[in-house]
Amino acid sequence: MCLFFGNPSFAQEKRQEDDVLRLPDAAKAEQQTPPEFLQGVESYRLKKFAVAHDQWLELANKNYGPALYNLGVLYEFGRGVSPDYAQAANFYEQAAEHDIPQALNNLARLFAFGYGVEKDLEIAADYLEAAADLGFAEAQFNLGIAYAEGQGVDVDDFEAVRLFEEAAQSGHASAQYNLATFYQTGRGVQRDLQKALHWYKRAARSGDVLADFGAGKLMLSGEGVRQNLKGAVTHINRAANAGMTAAQNQLAILYAHGTGLKTDMETALMWFTMSDVSAYGTD
Repeated sequence: MCLFFGNPSFAQEKRQEDDVLRLPDAAKAEQQTPPEFLQGVESYRLKKFAVAHDQWLELANKNYGPALYNLGVLYEFGRGVSPDYAQAANFYEQAAEHDIPQALNNLARLFAFGYGVEKDLEIAADYLEAAADLGFAEAQFNLGIAYAEGQGVDVDDFEAVRLFEEAAQSGHASAQYNLATFYQTGRGVQRDLQKALHWYKRAARSGDVLADFGAGKLMLSGEGVRQNLKGAVTHINRAANAGMTAAQNQLAILYAHGTGLKTDMETALMWFTMSDVSAYGTD
């Protein structure tokens, strides 16, 4: 997965090597999958990256889109080859001609940060739009952030909401979280705390820690939604156990005051201490 533009008000999508190469998805971009491509997939699975490179290169020389895309990933992350952003961009551009949305999305990242190409936010946004039009949720999410922050496009909160909702409907957890925050604050959409809670819960079910905390806080306050102390404790506890400082501090307060659970000053002190450690470290 890949972060296009970051802001503390948005869920942070991290660039992770193991998340980028989605070979079965890439293979679906073509009607028939050559056996050599699947051999490369198996070599990659076995971490024989240099072998995978050679197997995909043979197909890339025949202009096979998924192989071109996968070679771009290998060069971007230096798997079986020396890292080379310019070469990665070259392969992604060739793969993009086959309407492979992952290639368009990854090209957008390279242009957004100037990796191997001259930094150009407008070009990055254009690539994101092309990938988003193909229904790729990650690109819809990233383009939504671009519109929310005015990066490569004019600020347009309504368009950001539309894109977040499209990605959210596809199960994109960070888009679900962002959509919840927009509904909670009334940004680009009529304020609706019921819908905010709905999307916080959806994102939380997908493992988004920020969403767990957001849902817990709304259920705790009861503002615009039915107050549910037991549910609030469940969500806040999950976020606290995932290491979120604010959730740890909030859980300590709940234990100290006996809100939604039995008063337990010893446990409250433990969570206060953990929140301090999370915030400032052990030194």
